[in-house]
Amino acid sequence: MNAQDLKHDAAKAVDDAGEAIKSAKDSGMDALHDATSTVQEAVSNAAAAVRDEVKQRVKDGKDVIADQSKRLADNLHSAVSDFEDGSLQDRVMDSISNGVSNISEGLRGISLGNLYQEAEAMARRNPAAFVAGAALAGFAVGRFALASSKAVAPEPRGQVARPRSARTHAVADKAEPKL
Repeated sequence: MNAQDLKHDAAKAVDDAGEAIKSAKDSGMDALHDATSTVQEAVSNAAAAVRDEVKQRVKDGKDVIADQSKRLADNLHSAVSDFEDGSLQDRVMDSISNGVSNISEGLRGISLGNLYQEAEAMARRNPAAFVAGAALAGFAVGRFALASSKAVAPEPRGQVARPRSARTHAVADKAEPKL
């Protein structure tokens, strides 16, 4: 082999190596593109599944609230019969029960976004009523939570809670290990 042949073989080897590198680069880019597409599709599918699950849970929550509101309206309607026909209490309870009934039916046919927009618009139109409604809702939730906690963990019979005196506090503080 002479120098010319060696030079020619070296040039061919460099060209072959360049082609191999270009082919490996193209294969790598194709694999990266395929992997990226697969990941994007998986993320999109997962996001859609989460979005569908959230929508379903919101719908279920709205249905539960609507059912509870309907029961409340029915109870209020039955309480109206306890009052004298045409009395102030009768009219107020009837009005409240009709309002609760309308709200419960309205909840079933409105989306969460529309519900938020309606609440915001009502708050802008009549802030005092909105604050009063929020306070009433807070009171109702508090009463419900209190009633639920008593129903779940009743007090033991025969035990009376006694306030601790200052001396009892001092004795208890000495008895408790300090960390």
